[in-house]
Amino acid sequence: MTRCLTTSENDYLRHFTEGATLYIRGALPEIRNFTVAIVGTRKPTEYGARTAYKTAYELVRQGVTVISGLALGIDAAAHRGALDGATLATSNTGFVPTIAVLASGVNNVTPRQNQGLSEQILSAGGAILSEYPDEKPNSVKAWQLLARNRIVSGLADAVIIVEAAARSGTSSTARHAMKQGRPVFIVPGRLTDVMSAGCLELLEEHPDKVRIFTTVNKLLGATRLNDHEVKVASASLEPSCITTKAKDMIRAGSTSTEIAKRLEIGAAELAQIQTELELFG
Repeated sequence: MTRCLTTSENDYLRHFTEGATLYIRGALPEIRNFTVAIVGTRKPTEYGARTAYKTAYELVRQGVTVISGLALGIDAAAHRGALDGATLATSNTGFVPTIAVLASGVNNVTPRQNQGLSEQILSAGGAILSEYPDEKPNSVKAWQLLARNRIVSGLADAVIIVEAAARSGTSSTARHAMKQGRPVFIVPGRLTDVMSAGCLELLEEHPDKVRIFTTVNKLLGATRLNDHEVKVASASLEPSCITTKAKDMIRAGSTSTEIAKRLEIGAAELAQIQTELELFG
């Protein structure tokens, strides 16, 4: 079901102080919780995509909502990381792992390749937002993409630029964020990488407003997120007893069949536990 709200009608949306009318599918956080935007190029390197995924995964495991634009590349990797980070979490009523802001109509997902991802976001308790109603034709103009970026940054408490070419649309998100008073972080890359040029450009032009992203914990500390808020948000996101036991059995050399049978879990849940162990130990 699609709802229509002005940003002044909802506690979470009120963080976007410019004011707007938004069409919404899915759930918004019941209370304002810390939110980080992760954005970047549609053509990331393997390093960039993996960084976006892992960062989103770790943020959600700490009770932080991840917001992005559902574009190909970095945006999609961030949404997927957030979804996977929430998969193993126990129930936490009202927690929204990820929010996608579209430049197209709320029911006309662009790009079409991410239609399935949008449905996964909704199924996981996330939300899809747009300034445009259902009947908006599915043809996105450049100015709509730029307008969408201001909402992504405006709803966030901090913005991470993972990879971006020089003078790219992604850089516009950073510039909106700076105008809105949001801290901006860039993922450092090699000087010779085309997709690092935009990040390095932002750092060079705005050394007083742009910081280098290294770890999730340092980002949360740098943005002065209250420790109590983190604990309240993430209290129900601690690994379950089953997850802990499964990891112990994997480390002990048990087979997938043995683990699934003993813990009475399905193949999909076990695969997710194995992925988490591979990425983060």
